[in-house]
Amino acid sequence: MSLIWHASSLLLLIAVLPLPYGYYMLLRLLITASAAYVAYENFNKEIPAWSIVFVVVALLFNPFYVVHFDKALWAIIDIAVAALFFINSKKISQD
Repeated sequence: MSLIWHASSLLLLIAVLPLPYGYYMLLRLLITASAAYVAYENFNKEIPAWSIVFVVVALLFNPFYVVHFDKALWAIIDIAVAALFFINSKKISQD
């Protein structure tokens, strides 16, 4: 079960590197889907605060209404969200 959390963290950390634009578009799609799933899992485990956090992540990374930031700010966001996925994976496994 923690595969989605850890894979998402890894994909976000890789995104800090200079990569083709296609990677970032794929990343948006994958992170939106995994954040929505993680929000659902947190909701089922009755952890509403984490559910809200991952709904916000899904909205931020959604590929349909693109949020534009410069590369440096996206790098910070990617690292922070990777940390959120990792921390939440530990929280979910405890419950």
